[in-house]
Amino acid sequence: MTSTFHGLEMGKRSLFTQQTAITTTGQNISNANTKGYSRQRVNMSATNPIDYNYGRQSLTPSQLGTGVTVDSITRVKEHYLDDQFRDRQSSLGEWSVQQDTLSQLEEITNEPGENGLSGAFNRFWTAWDQLANDPESAGAREEVVSKATDLISQAQEIGHSMDSLKKTLDTQKDLLLKEAAGYLKEIDVLNKEISKSPNSNDLKDRRDTLIDNLSAMMDVEVSGNQNGTLVLSNNGVALPMSGKPDDFNGMAITGGKITGIAEAKDDLQAYQDELNTMFYRLANGHQFTDEAGNPVTVKGLNELHKAGYLLDGSQSGEDFFKMDSTATETNVLESLSLNSTLANNATLIAASSKANTIGNGDIAKQMNALKDSDYDSSGVSFQEKHNALVTGLGSKSQSAARMAENDRVVLQSIENHRQSISGVSLDEEMANLIQFQHAYNAAARFITTTDELLDTVINRMGAR
Repeated sequence: MTSTFHGLEMGKRSLFTQQTAITTTGQNISNANTKGYSRQRVNMSATNPIDYNYGRQSLTPSQLGTGVTVDSITRVKEHYLDDQFRDRQSSLGEWSVQQDTLSQLEEITNEPGENGLSGAFNRFWTAWDQLANDPESAGAREEVVSKATDLISQAQEIGHSMDSLKKTLDTQKDLLLKEAAGYLKEIDVLNKEISKSPNSNDLKDRRDTLIDNLSAMMDVEVSGNQNGTLVLSNNGVALPMSGKPDDFNGMAITGGKITGIAEAKDDLQAYQDELNTMFYRLANGHQFTDEAGNPVTVKGLNELHKAGYLLDGSQSGEDFFKMDSTATETNVLESLSLNSTLANNATLIAASSKANTIGNGDIAKQMNALKDSDYDSSGVSFQEKHNALVTGLGSKSQSAARMAENDRVVLQSIENHRQSISGVSLDEEMANLIQFQHAYNAAARFITTTDELLDTVINRMGAR
């Protein structure tokens, strides 16, 4: 037969267990609005029973319960949702940088629209058309000088703005790497603390929040060890935990804002390369082989202008554009300018294909016709190529915006699901609080009853 003190011990365990549950509920309520906090749960189990034979040795013993105990206090988490959140966060970081950069590039180029490079090209071609129709007009020549100068200035301003934007992206990358290194250093510190106390729920929440933040910058692959520490890697390579940004040197980081910056810089460089190629061919012409295998030569403005004739009947012999001797299809805009001789004296612009022929504007017509000449072997014209460049920029920008918005929607959905599991519901916690309070009161009443039994045994069953 069990001792009456058995009931006191059982009641005490119940009191302590329910008190732990009430305290944990209070912790949840206190952190209902704490970012990154995961709802905690007290895991209870029955303590080991004891054999009990009802005081008769001949009976097969049964088992009598000894109460309840706290096994652990754990976070309510679904780790697969954390993985989904971080994957989508990384994708959003990548697309958002591209969206922002392409949007800025559209602002820089003012495309599409008459205030952009397309408008400047249109005005340039129109000026040549006007000169072709009135080759003796001084005003038409001044218009060619004006529109040519504007065209080059606008193209070079676009190039300078893109160079500045690339430098800004480099600065952003350096800041991101510094921030990422700081996160990793703090995660390493938390790992060491958690390894000493594997059930440190609040430390684990802090670590998870840091990993979430890190995932916006790069892909993060997470694997766990038995001691509760985590190993973080990117593209299969362990991430440096030293806190030094230089330790990222040589790593081919994938995903997140860092990859978005690299891709955005590639987009900027591709646009610059296309502009440089376009202006180089406009000035110097180019050669290619058509689909039938025939060589094709397209004369540029310089060659056409040198062959043209001036108002006094002399042949020009002057390039229309000037550039450094080292200029190529990749850098011509750095040194391209209108020939200063023509800029200072518009009457020296050649418009005629023959000497002393009044009304001959054939050279000016050929200048204007360059917009419809073959740009490459595909058969696309110069003007169509530029239009395609503008359209391509718009399409890329819209695509990046769509992808970023899609990631935002999916990310919010994942976060809502995550919060429905790990977040704190005050209504639920209040219901739990009442439940644990009743259990606590019942345990206290049980102890009181047991105490009364002991009082009866000790004080009322004595000899009279």
